Amino acid sequence: MLLLEFLQPRGITQVRLCETIGITGPDLNRFVKDGSDVTARKAWLFAQALGTTPLYWMAQQARHDLWHARPRRRVRLIIGPGRRH
Repeated sequence: MLLLEFLQPRGITQVRLCETIGITGPDLNRFVKDGSDVTARKAWLFAQALGTTPLYWMAQQARHDLWHARPRRRVRLIIGPGRRH
């Protein structure tokens, strides 16, 4: 997503992004390969360098985490309709 939506269309290399925001190549590569490992600090750095918001990057991380944490089995609903927790 970072490569296809932000870097490649603008002709920005990963090396240039790393130099601009002050992170290592392996650190950025982990994010590029599997979309994980976005901290609040990195979200701010990406946002400032790429003209987005930190919330955009944190939402991408949350989507990634939720997708990978989805239970393999269904859990039965224990609260009936109209009942509050």
